[in-house]
Amino acid sequence: MDENRTTNLPAAQLERFLRIDEVLHLTGLGKSYIYEAVRSNAFPPSVPLPGGRVAWLQSEILAWQQSRIALRDTTRHERTTRSAKP
Repeated sequence: MDENRTTNLPAAQLERFLRIDEVLHLTGLGKSYIYEAVRSNAFPPSVPLPGGRVAWLQSEILAWQQSRIALRDTTRHERTTRSAKP
């Protein structure tokens, strides 16, 4: 396997595995909430790693965060629109 093949990829295409501590830090969520949200398909699933470890794809965590922000903005807009009606 060519160990250098990822160095030819643009930076935006490089993927990082995030262990649970990084996911907790980035999201501000608790560990039990994350695992429950994964089980209920409300949070990106983990990727199995050797040795029984798991990690999350950074791109999926960032996309999840963006979806939460979009949901907040949509909800805020709907509340503002409803309260502005006579």
